[in-house]
Order: sequence, then C-alpha cells, then structure tokens
Amino acid sequence: MDSFDVRNRIEAIEELPTLPVVVTQILQATKSMATNANDVGDLISSDQSLTVKVLKLVNSPFYGFPQKIKTITHAIVILGFSKVKNIVLAASVFGMVKQPKNSTVSLTDLWEHALTTGIVCRQIAKHRNSGVDIEEMFVAGLLHDLGKVIIICNLPDICTAVSENVRKKDCLFYEAENEILNFSHDKVGVWLAEKWNLNPALIEGIKCHHDPLAARGDKEIAFTVHAGDVIARALDIGSGGDNKIPILNAKVAEELGLNVPAIDKIMGEVLIEIEKAKDFFDLIHSQN
Repeated sequence: MDSFDVRNRIEAIEELPTLPVVVTQILQATKSMATNANDVGDLISSDQSLTVKVLKLVNSPFYGFPQKIKTITHAIVILGFSKVKNIVLAASVFGMVKQPKNSTVSLTDLWEHALTTGIVCRQIAKHRNSGVDIEEMFVAGLLHDLGKVIIICNLPDICTAVSENVRKKDCLFYEAENEILNFSHDKVGVWLAEKWNLNPALIEGIKCHHDPLAARGDKEIAFTVHAGDVIARALDIGSGGDNKIPILNAKVAEELGLNVPAIDKIMGEVLIEIEKAKDFFDLIHSQN
C-alpha cells in the first residue's frame, strides 16, 4: 500500500467524519473581530444537544467556577471565545463516529488516551507559563490521534493488519503503520484536519507529534503534543492501540523544561485534573 492509494480510499469514504454545521459556523465566527458573545451564544444554542453538553462541561470541576453558569452567553463572557470554542470542539468530536464491530482497537480507549493527552498538554502549558493559550493546547492533545479514528472506523483491513503487526513485533502503533503503509496515522489526521479547516497550529500538532523536530514555524504545539502523548502513555489511561511508551525527544524535553522533577510534578497534577474531568470521560463512554 502507499499513501496515494490510501488517501484515495479515505477520500472515497462517504461517511468520513465531518464537524456539525453549527460547529463549523462557530469556528468561523470566533475568527471574526465583529463577532460578539450573543452571536456565538445564539449559534451554539441553536443545537440543543450541543448546548447541554457544553454547559455540563463548562460547569464541571475541570474548570472550577464556584457559581453555576446557566447560559451559553454567560459562559462566553466568563470564559472567553477561545475556551468556549474549544469546549464545543471537544464536545463534538467524541460522538462523531461509533465503535465498529470486531475492531482490533477500542475507540473508547483511544479517546480516553486522547483526552488524557489533552490534559497533560494543558498542564505542560501551565507549567511553562509562556503565554500560550492553554485551552488550545488541550484541544491539540485531544485531536492528535484523529488519523487513528479514521483507520479504526473506516479502514478495518488496515487496522487489523497494523494491530497484527503490533502484536508480532511488540512495537508502537505508528511503527507498525510505517512498516505496512510507509506512513502513519499522523498524515491521515492532517488530511481530516485540513478538511475541517482547523487552524494551522493544531494541524502542525497532529502532523508532528511523533516527529516534533520536523515542525515548522511555531514549534510549541508540536513539542507539547509530543511530550503530552508520551506522558499520557506513561500514565496508562486509555490506549493508543499498543502497550508501548514512545521515547521523549531529548530536544523537546530541554525546550519545554521537562526534567525528571518537572515531569513528576506534572504527572501528579494530571492525575488530579483527570478526577476533575469526569464529565469529559463520561461523555466519551456515553457516545461510544
């Protein structure tokens, strides 16, 4: 197989996941300086199911607001466009596809790993305190394995072959993909992210989470997602389709200030945040 053949197969899939229309409109609206809280609130509120999910997540211990936020507009005023946009995206992706029958990889386990990676990325960003948008880091980690979602749900023959290679070689999922396909899920994830018109920084995080030094421009998201993926694997929450832990790139660790004490501290903080993120994990289980 080669990337051209597989991409043709992917683009021919009629059920290729798409973001709900309202989510696409929200992503566009939040890019405009002319958009106000009421505009975005009206967009989200037009989808009752999305509204319920967003308000539940906004009011979860993960965000820690002492008073209940009752409306989407109030949430935007309190949290800002960026955070609410990213919550909308998170609330939407978990239910966009369903676990296929007889799959060799659990979609629920994959989303649990992805969510944990997002939480780790958020904590790394807090640890660095470099002024980056910590919620964008959360979403970058959450979406890093989008390509695996496509392979699991739409290319069962490839998923089975990769899983068998993982078992035989006792290797990482992406290493097994590279051996069979000459590329891995990061490339597939980029194809979908581009289709969704996600911002370039998020796409770079998806593209380079296994090869962070290949990142172009602002490398912070790619470096953070790479480190987040490794630390999430070490925490052993969910699964990326194998039971291995990738090696943390030494240059990335140096750039992000991730020495052993810092990693230990972040891992402890992440375990606390995971307890607070129960509503996110519940959403994964209710959708898959």
